[in-house]
Amino acid sequence: MFAQQRTGPHIEVTGVLPSAGTIDIDVRGLWCPLTVSLASVSVGRRIELSNDGSTWFDCVLDLVTNNQIAIVLAAPLRTVRLSGAAGDVWGIT
Repeated sequence: MFAQQRTGPHIEVTGVLPSAGTIDIDVRGLWCPLTVSLASVSVGRRIELSNDGSTWFDCVLDLVTNNQIAIVLAAPLRTVRLSGAAGDVWGIT
């Protein structure tokens, strides 16, 4: 269905949000589908997507719980922005 979609091993990336509570992650070249998750109880927690690195749009979340949000990306894009509280844990698998 998607020309850029590949099968094979995924690269797993994890980290914590810095003191600003926001991080932009370049996901170009990562294998799709991939899951982006943010473990956060912050009221302002958010996952945003960008195809050009400057225009951001909200996504429809695939998982919403009291302490975590996540989205599954089926097609490649450029950048993911995660927002929450400093120290919140994020992951891409």
